[in-house]
Amino acid sequence: ISLDNAKSNNTNQHNSSIISHENAKAQSTHQYNSNIISYENAQAQSNHQYYSNLINDANAQAQSNHQYNSNMINYEKIKMDGNSVYNSNVIGYEKIQADENTAHNANVISYEQIKAGENTAHNFNIIRRDSLIVSHDTANRAFNQSVADSLMAKDIAHLGLYQSLAHLTTESNRIKIVAKGEENERNIKFDAKDVLWDLEMYQYGSNVLASISGAASYTPENEVSTAQSVLGGAMTGASIGAMSGNPVGIAAGAVIGGLAGLLG
Repeated sequence: ISLDNAKSNNTNQHNSSIISHENAKAQSTHQYNSNIISYENAQAQSNHQYYSNLINDANAQAQSNHQYNSNMINYEKIKMDGNSVYNSNVIGYEKIQADENTAHNANVISYEQIKAGENTAHNFNIIRRDSLIVSHDTANRAFNQSVADSLMAKDIAHLGLYQSLAHLTTESNRIKIVAKGEENERNIKFDAKDVLWDLEMYQYGSNVLASISGAASYTPENEVSTAQSVLGGAMTGASIGAMSGNPVGIAAGAVIGGLAGLLG
C-alpha cells in the first residue's frame, strides 16, 4: 500500500508537473496569441491609416486633377478663342496676300507683255541689222571682187606690157646688132668705093668711049635708098610689135624699126 501510495504520489506529482507545464505552456501560448492579436491589431490600424492616407491622397489627387482639368478646359477654351482670332487674322492676311499676289501677277503679266513687245521690236531690229550687215557684206564682197578683178586685169595688162617691152627690147637689140653689122658692111663698101673712086672716074670715060665703038660697058650695082631702108625697118618693127597683141606695141615697133632703118 505504501508503494502504491508512493507510486500514486509520484504519478500525481508527475501529473501536477505536466499540468503546471501545460498551464505554463497555455499561458505562454495565450500571451503569444495576445501578442499576435496586438500585432495584428496594430498592423490593421497601420493598414487602416495607410489606406486612409491613400484615400486622402487619391481624393487630393482627384481634386488636383479636377482643378487641373478645369484649368486645362479654361486654357483650351482661351486657346480656341485665340486660335479663332488668329485664324481670322490669318484668313484676313491670306486674303490680303492673295489680293497682293493678284495685283503682283497682273503687274508681272503687264511687264511680261511689255517685255515681250520690247523683245519683239529688239529682235526685229536685230534681224534688220543682220540683213543690212549681210547686204553690206555682199556689197563689200562684190566691190572687193571687182577691185580684185580690176587689179588682176591691171596686173595682166602690166605683164603684157612687160612682155611686149621684153620682145621690143630683144628685137631692138637684134635690130641694133643687124644695123651695126650693116653699118660695118656699108663702111667697108664706102672704104672700097673710096679706094676705087679714082678708077671709077676713068671707068665712066671708058664706058663713053666703049659705047661709041659698040663695045661692052660696066654698070655699077644699085644701092638701097634711105627711104626704102626706113620703110622696111618700120614694117619689120610693126610686124614684131603685132606679136604682143597690143596696138602700142605695134606703133612702138614701127617707130623703132623706122629709126633702125634710118640709122642703117
